[in-house]
Amino acid sequence: MATVDNSGSTTCLCRICDAVRETIRQIFLVLDKYRWLVDAYIVDFYEADLWERLPGGWKDFFKDITPGELGSWILNEGSSVRVWPLSLQALRRVVDILQIIADCAASAKSECAVDVGAGIGHLARTLAYRHEMCVICVEQQSLLSEQARKLDTQFESIALKYLTNIREQKPHHVSLKIERDSSELSFFMDTINNEFTENFKLNPEFSGFGLIGLHPCGDLATTLLQSYAESDRAKFICVAGCCYMKLSPGPQSYPLSKYLRLSGIDYDLSYTALEVACHAVENHCIKLKSAECWELKIHAYRATLESLILQRNSSLRHAQLKSFKLKENTTFEEYCMAVTENFTEENRPRRIEEIRNPKTEELLDRWEQVVVFGSLRSMLAPLVESAVLLDRFLYLSEKNLSPKLKAVFDPFLSPRNFVLTSIK
Repeated sequence: MATVDNSGSTTCLCRICDAVRETIRQIFLVLDKYRWLVDAYIVDFYEADLWERLPGGWKDFFKDITPGELGSWILNEGSSVRVWPLSLQALRRVVDILQIIADCAASAKSECAVDVGAGIGHLARTLAYRHEMCVICVEQQSLLSEQARKLDTQFESIALKYLTNIREQKPHHVSLKIERDSSELSFFMDTINNEFTENFKLNPEFSGFGLIGLHPCGDLATTLLQSYAESDRAKFICVAGCCYMKLSPGPQSYPLSKYLRLSGIDYDLSYTALEVACHAVENHCIKLKSAECWELKIHAYRATLESLILQRNSSLRHAQLKSFKLKENTTFEEYCMAVTENFTEENRPRRIEEIRNPKTEELLDRWEQVVVFGSLRSMLAPLVESAVLLDRFLYLSEKNLSPKLKAVFDPFLSPRNFVLTSIK
C-alpha cells in the first residue's frame, strides 16, 4: 500500500519502509543528544578541553579502564567484569539496535553493467571474465583507464594459457566525468547506451544496463542513484557508499529523501560526524585490544601539536600536516619535526622551549583520555552512516523502486560494507 503526493513521490506504507522511517527518527534523537561528541575534532582535544564534556560518571569510570577493555566492551564481547555506567550501557545498546538490518537477495538478470569510478578495473574484470557480463568502466582519470586497459590485456594473456573456456571480451573503458545537471545525466546515459551497442555483441533484446558503484566518493554515489531513478535505460543499481564527509548539503546529495527533508527532524550532519562515519569501529577496537595500541598515541601527538601551533599562529588551526607513519619508538619531538616540515620556520614549534617542556609532557601523559574520547565517537559512527544510507533507501522507495540494503562484506575487510540495490 502506498500514497502518492502532487509531486509524484510515493510514500510506501509497507512494514519495512515504516520501520526505516521510525529508525531514522530514533537515530536522530540519539544523535541530537550526542552531537557534542560526533561533532568534535580530536585535534582540539586539549585546546577545547574535550575531556570535560564527558559526563562526570564516565570520566571517573575511565580512570581505571585499559584501552583493551574499552575495545572489548564496544564490540560487546561480554568479557568485562566491571559494572559500566548505565548511560553508557544504554548508548551501546541503542547503537546495536539501530544499525541497519535488511535483506538483499534479488538477481538483476542483466548481461550489461556500468562500473562507475572503476579505477584500474579489478571489479570489471571479475564481472567480464568470471560472470561473462558486458562491462563498461567509467573513470574520470584517463591515466587510470589506460592502466586498466593494460591490466585487461595482461590478464587475458595469462588466462588464455591456462583456461580453455574463457570469454575473450575485455571490459570497455571510457574516461568521463559525470555531471549532476539533469540534462548532463541524460547525455551520460545516452552515451553509455551507445558505447554498449557499438562495442559489444549484444543480445538483440538488449534494452538497458545496470549501474554499479563500489565505494564511489561523496556526491558520486547520489548522482548514480539519481541517474538510476530518472533513466529508463538503467535497469538495476548496486552502490556501496564512501567518503560521506564529501557530500554537498542539499537535495542533490543529502538528504535525498522527501521524508527526511519534510519530517521536521534536525537532519544536519556535520563534516566531522560524516567523517567519523567513514571509519571502521571494528578495526579501531582491534587496535585497542592489541599490542599495537600505541599506534593510537598519534591522536594525542596531533592534539598536543595543535596546541603548540596555535600558540604561534592562530590562523593555522587544523592546518594540513605532512603524512607520517608512527613507529613504536617515535618520540613526540621526531613527530613534530617530521609533520611540520612544510611550515615556515617561525611557525614550527621549538624543541627546547615548547616540545620538551613539562606542560607538553603533561598533555602527552593524557594520551589514554584522547583514545577514550575518540573511541566513544567511533562507537556512534554506525548511527551516522545508517542515517545516510536509510535516507538513500527512502529516496528509492519514494520513487517506487523497491530498494534493498544489506551488509555483504566482512567489516574487517571493507568498513563500508553496506550495499544498496534496486531492480526495475
